[in-house]
Amino acid sequence: MTYDEFVVMTGLTQEQLDKSVNIDNVISPTILNDFELRDSDIQGTGFFTTRSYQSGEFVGVALVKEFRTELGRYVNHSATPNVSFQLVDDGITVVALRDISREEEIVCDYSENYECQRAVVEYNGMDKMEVYLRSLSKAKDGVDYPVETKVFDNSGIAVRYIQIPAGEVVLGKVHKEWNVNILTQGSLWVTSDPTKDFVRIEAPYTFETGPGAQKFVMCETDCVFMNVIRALPNETEDEVVNRMAEETKITKEITCQ
Repeated sequence: MTYDEFVVMTGLTQEQLDKSVNIDNVISPTILNDFELRDSDIQGTGFFTTRSYQSGEFVGVALVKEFRTELGRYVNHSATPNVSFQLVDDGITVVALRDISREEEIVCDYSENYECQRAVVEYNGMDKMEVYLRSLSKAKDGVDYPVETKVFDNSGIAVRYIQIPAGEVVLGKVHKEWNVNILTQGSLWVTSDPTKDFVRIEAPYTFETGPGAQKFVMCETDCVFMNVIRALPNETEDEVVNRMAEETKITKEITCQ
């Protein structure tokens, strides 16, 4: 199954796939007294104004080259937007579409602003998968199924043990070191480049991944997955995991069922 075939399976257009932009190359701090971050009724964290704006008024800067401001990072999508993105040189500014009241959440229609965003930020295949998963209503950061890491004293080895239920879609963190991957139960589709073919593997199956590797997984059945990792002397489980992997470019580890 290729990336394009997976997109067809979802029933989404390429524009819909790319419409939710959440790249975390954030210029911080950029919030002044006029704005604050709060929990959003739409999704995750929202960007709220603490003053009013008139229609057509400049609200702020969303993106400068590849660097996204907190306004650009946290503005949520809405079919009834109150701001729009405007392309200016190699950046994006935000302008009020109508009068905006104090305490209102700043929202835009990502689908209408797609080309504007695309003109500034280009995505590779894995970036697109992160964007796509973040745009789904059931997407969540982190995992809520069993994940355990065990360091075996004086062996130089640690094992990360993960149970993933059937139907789960997982985009993992970026690995910083070589490690051995073992599927001990179940079957899944996996790729480290969704623009190319997915590979179906069935337990028992073992393969290696190196620095920079990031796995996108779709589980056919309930799966048990293990990572065998190098452990340094006196390292804790958390220290091993933090050394082995880093957060993804756009967000933390994403799952979606």
